[in-house]
Amino acid sequence: KSVEIKLGKQGSALLFSKFPGIVNVNDEMVKTVNMSGTALIITRKNHDAVGSGELIGVIDSIPLYEKKERIDALMRKISISVSVMPFKRKAAGLVVTGTEVYEGEKKDLYTDIILKKAGKYGWNIVFRKLVPDDQALIAEAIREARIAGAEAIIITGGMSVDPTDRTPAAISSVGAKIVAYGIPVKPTTMSLIAYWDGLPVFGISAGGIYYKDVNSFDVVFTLMMAGIELTPDMVAMMGNGGLLPNFNPAFKLH
Repeated sequence: KSVEIKLGKQGSALLFSKFPGIVNVNDEMVKTVNMSGTALIITRKNHDAVGSGELIGVIDSIPLYEKKERIDALMRKISISVSVMPFKRKAAGLVVTGTEVYEGEKKDLYTDIILKKAGKYGWNIVFRKLVPDDQALIAEAIREARIAGAEAIIITGGMSVDPTDRTPAAISSVGAKIVAYGIPVKPTTMSLIAYWDGLPVFGISAGGIYYKDVNSFDVVFTLMMAGIELTPDMVAMMGNGGLLPNFNPAFKLH
């Protein structure tokens, strides 16, 4: 089983993930439980990415007393209401782009953020390389990451429409099929989803440095690592709920 149940106070129970993965919520079961009059189940959102030991749900009992048969029947429903799907891919390659970072004029702020997130989700970074904003060098690093055993590749930076940003062109040049360039998730909207002969390639904008707690890496790339092949329709629907709570609107106001 993927969920650990811990009994709490005042007739409650807390649900924790046993391993990193993607939360799966059975909407019909949640509805059934919450309309039973016996208990309420409150969960994380469907497809939320979690680490090991994270709280993913809370069960609160409603009446002071209830028949055992009714409780047993309800517990069976609760047991299939929420689960965690483990990540299928656990080895990732990291390519950090940026001429100023490559030449030492600026500090690489992205690598530590990615390493911390990878640790949370139980992934290994099997390849790391820093390259300038050069299409050929970025493409070469992407190829090297695959040879090194990466099951998915993350490329940071160089994702804007500025002519000096060459990451999207480099991703296309290796033969990857771009599913979306620009994702309806904010922050880190100017990110890219691609597949290179089945291998997920994710380009994340520089905004992930400033919004490091949660961004499209946590919302989108985690799904790719779980083995979910994203389509344009699926990406388009990410706009529903894509405005993340840590986004600061002051950056967009005049």
